[in-house]
Amino acid sequence: RYQFAKPLVDQVHAHCPGKPEMVGYRFLQESVVYYAAQPVPNFEHFDRLRAFLDASQNAYVLTTDRHAAELLAEFPGEFDEVTRRSRFLRSEEVVVLASKMPDGRRR
Repeated sequence: RYQFAKPLVDQVHAHCPGKPEMVGYRFLQESVVYYAAQPVPNFEHFDRLRAFLDASQNAYVLTTDRHAAELLAEFPGEFDEVTRRSRFLRSEEVVVLASKMPDGRRR
């Protein structure tokens, strides 16, 4: 009832025209990997995330609202927010960002 991972992953699949490639940025829980049914790497630094985004066609970044603000500042105009969910008994939210191509189109 307080699980956010399944609805979050379901929304990524509904949003993505192909197979989504999910990645965590300074946040990842095992339940996300379980519902994603695929490996979900987790990066702590912008350079590793940048390499992942450059190699991906359908990148979705899962992070917290605090770290989402960092990403949006570091990569201006490169993401659309797909969804956000409150974390049970926490003041923060989990945010999903969809990566866009440099011309603004979705990957």
